[in-house]
Amino acid sequence: MVLKSTTSDTPAKSRQTSKPAKKAIVKKTVAEIERIATHTNPHTDEVFGIWYLRKFGEYHFPGIHSAKIIFLNKDPELSDKEYDAVKILPIGIGKGRFDEHKFSGPRKHSATSLIVRFIANKDKAALLLATEIHRCDIKSGVRDTQLAEIVKTVHRTKNNGSATILKWLLPTFDVLYEQLRFHYDIADNEVGVTGFFDKIVESKWYEGVEERTLNSIRRRLQKSEEITRNCRSSTSESTYTEIDYIVRSMQRVGKTPDEIYNWLHFVISCMIDDRKQFVETLIALRNKEVRFGAGDGLRACFIQGANPTSLRAANHKRYDVIALRNSIGQHQIFLGSDVKDKNLDVMISVIRWLELSPEDKKKVRFEDLAVAGEHELVKHWYYDPEHRCIFNGSQSRPGVPPSLIQPSIMRKIVANSFNEEHIRRMKEYFGIESTNAPYISPEVEALAVA
Repeated sequence: MVLKSTTSDTPAKSRQTSKPAKKAIVKKTVAEIERIATHTNPHTDEVFGIWYLRKFGEYHFPGIHSAKIIFLNKDPELSDKEYDAVKILPIGIGKGRFDEHKFSGPRKHSATSLIVRFIANKDKAALLLATEIHRCDIKSGVRDTQLAEIVKTVHRTKNNGSATILKWLLPTFDVLYEQLRFHYDIADNEVGVTGFFDKIVESKWYEGVEERTLNSIRRRLQKSEEITRNCRSSTSESTYTEIDYIVRSMQRVGKTPDEIYNWLHFVISCMIDDRKQFVETLIALRNKEVRFGAGDGLRACFIQGANPTSLRAANHKRYDVIALRNSIGQHQIFLGSDVKDKNLDVMISVIRWLELSPEDKKKVRFEDLAVAGEHELVKHWYYDPEHRCIFNGSQSRPGVPPSLIQPSIMRKIVANSFNEEHIRRMKEYFGIESTNAPYISPEVEALAVA
C-alpha cells in the first residue's frame, strides 16, 4: 500500500457526481528553520524524513534545505510552537508533529509517514520510496541486505555513526529517487552487487579477512541479487532498498565505477566488522544461558554491558527470552517468536507498576498498564508488541532515564512471567491485586516464588 499525502487526487467517480469536489487544503508556511534535530544514531525513517523535507518542504519550512542537522541524546518534550520559536524542527523526537513515538497502541506511524502526510506532495517516485522506508520501519522481517538493517549495522560498528549515516545515506536516496522517477533501462555492462564485491576482493581491499567471513557476506549479497531478479519487475516495492537494487540503480543513473566501489566498500567493511563482533559475542554467550518455567524449559539469556551485537548473537542462538542491561541501567527485553504475547503483557505491566509512585498507583488499574507505546505515567518504558519487545532507552535513545529496578529483581520478574501460578504469586507479593494496593519498593531482593 502506497503512502498518500493529505491532498490526494479526487477519484474519477467523485468528479462525476453532482456534488462538487472539496478543494484541497494546502498548509501554508509553518516556521522558518535553521536546524533539524533528531536522535543520535538515527534510523532510516528519520534520515529519509530529512531528505524528503529538504526536497519538498521549503514552502512549509523556509530554510529547511540548508538547515544544519543536530543530534540529541535526550528527548526534550517541548511543544511544536516552542521548537518553531527557536527555528528547530525535531524529527523522531520531542513528541511533536514528526515524532511517531507520541502515539500509543500498535505501531502504525514512522517519522517518514508523518512527514509525507504533512507535506502533501504528490511526487509518485518519492511516495513509492517513502512507502518502502515506512514498511521497513514498522514491520518485522526486514532482510539484512536492506537499508534499514544496513543502517543498524553501521551504528553497531562505527563510533561516529550519526554523522556517517547522513553522509552516506542522503546521496543514496538521491539515486533511488532518480531511478524510480525516470525508470532508466539496464545500463551497459551492468552487473549485480556480487560482481562489484568480487572485484573488490580481487583488489585485495580485504586482505587478512578470513575467507569464511567473505564467503558469508557473498552469500548474503547473492541472496539480494536473487530477490531483485525474482521479483515480477525491477520496481517491486520489496526491492527498492535492497543492496543489489541500489548498486544497479547507481549504474543506471550514471555513477562512476569508483563511486560505486566506494559506496559498497563502506557497506562491506561494516559487515566485516559486524561479523567479527558477532562471532566474538557468540563465544561470550556460551555461559549466559539459564532455564526457567516449570516444565516449560524456556531458554533465557541475561546480558550485562553495552555490546551492540549482543541482541543479534542471542537471536541467532534462538533464545526464548533475551534481557539486556547496559552500563547505566537501561533495560531491553525481547521475546522469541514461539513465546506467547501475553507473557510480555505481564512483564511490562509488572515493571511499570513497580516504577509508579504511590500516588500514581492510585490513578491507574494494573490491567491498563500493558498499553503499547509509552504509558503517560511511566514514559521511560516503551512497549512494542509488533516487534515483541519492551525497552527503557536504546542505542538511539540514550538519554532515557534508567530504570530503578535492580537487575536481580528484573531477572525474577522475567523468570516468573511464564507460568500462571508464578504470575499469581508474583502479583500477590507485589500487592498488585487491587487498584489501591500498597506500594512495595522495587529494590526488594527476593520474590516468594517456587
